[in-house]
Amino acid sequence: MIATSSLIAQEDQSAQSVVQDQPPEAVSLFYPDLASYGEWIEFEPGLYAWHPLDIEPGWRPYTRGRWIWSDYGWFWVTEEPFGWATYHYGRWYLDDTYGWIWIPDTVWGPAWVEWRCNSEYIGWAPLPPYAKFHLTVGIRFTREWTAPLGYWSFVNYDRFASRHAYRDYVPEVETRRLISTSRSTGRYEIGQNRIINEGVNRSFIQHRTSYRIESVEVTRTNERGVERFNREGTTERLEVYQPRTDHSRGANVRIEARKALTRPSFDIDRVDAFRRPSGQDGRTTRGQSSRSQQRFELPGSQQHPPERADQRQPTRPGQRDRLFRARPKFPSPRVNRTSPHQPPAHKDQDSPRGRRRDRF
Repeated sequence: MIATSSLIAQEDQSAQSVVQDQPPEAVSLFYPDLASYGEWIEFEPGLYAWHPLDIEPGWRPYTRGRWIWSDYGWFWVTEEPFGWATYHYGRWYLDDTYGWIWIPDTVWGPAWVEWRCNSEYIGWAPLPPYAKFHLTVGIRFTREWTAPLGYWSFVNYDRFASRHAYRDYVPEVETRRLISTSRSTGRYEIGQNRIINEGVNRSFIQHRTSYRIESVEVTRTNERGVERFNREGTTERLEVYQPRTDHSRGANVRIEARKALTRPSFDIDRVDAFRRPSGQDGRTTRGQSSRSQQRFELPGSQQHPPERADQRQPTRPGQRDRLFRARPKFPSPRVNRTSPHQPPAHKDQDSPRGRRRDRF
C-alpha cells in the first residue's frame, strides 16, 4: 500500500530532525525553494529526497502541465511551483512508504522521461533514480528497471500538446493495454553543448494532430523559481530559471530534514551510484561533484540556430521494449477507450540538434 502525506505527518511526531551545515550540492541548490512545498527526508548521510505535500489523490510527476517543442526537443512546462526544479533536475520514484519522492542532482534537462507510442496514443513516464546521465553514453541504468503501471501517462496525439492534456489521460485499465501494444521509443542527444530530449519525433506527432506544433525558444532568467511564457510580437519565448551550480551557493545553506524511520523501497546502493559521478573505473566516491555534468546551461537572450530536419531510423521494435510490471493502482480521469494499434515506422525525425550528434 502506498502511503500518503498523512502517513509522513504521523511519522513526523516521532521522527528526529537532521540539520546539516554542509549538505550535498544537489540538495543545497533546491532546499530553500522547495522546503515550502514539501518535506525533505534523509535516508542515510548525504542521501536526501523531497516529498511533495498538498497534492491531489492520484497525482504523479509530469501530469499537470504540457509539452512544447523547443530547441531542446520536448520540454515539459508546468505551473506547479516546484516544477522548474523537479521536472528538469533529478529523478522521481514511487516509494512503498513515502509515496512519490524526488532525488535531486545538478544536471539540467528539458525533461527526464521515457516514451512509448503507437499509431493513436503517446505515453511518458518519469525516469527513476537508477537512470544515470553520462556525457558519452547518455542515459544508462544502474540496475534492471521496468517502469510500473502507475508511472505512465497516455494521451491521444491530438491532445498531446494541449494545455489541459491531464483531463484526457487514459484510465488505468487502458494504460495497461497500451503498455503491451506500444513500443519504446525516444532518445537523449547532445547538440551544441545542450541536452536534447528527442522523444517521439515531431513529424510523426504532427501528422496525427489537427493543429500545428510550433517551436518555442527557451531562454534563461535570473528570477528565482520562474517558468513562464513571454511574447514579443510574433515571437514566443519560454523563460526558465536555472540556478548556478557552484559551491558558493551551498556554503551558507543549512538543511533541516526528517530522518527516515524506515528504509526506502528503492535500492540505496544503486541510487548512490546515480547521484555520485563515476570515475574511470565505474566506481564513485561520496561527496565528489561532477563538474562535467554542470555545464549544460540555458542561454541568455541570444538567438538559437534554427532547427533542422534529419532522417533517423526509429528504435526497432523489441530493441528497448521490456515487459512492464504493475504496481499500486491510482485513479485517473475517464476518457476515450479507442483501441490502439501499432504505428508504422516513421522515416524523418525533426531535430533541433546541431552538428555534433552524440547518441543517448
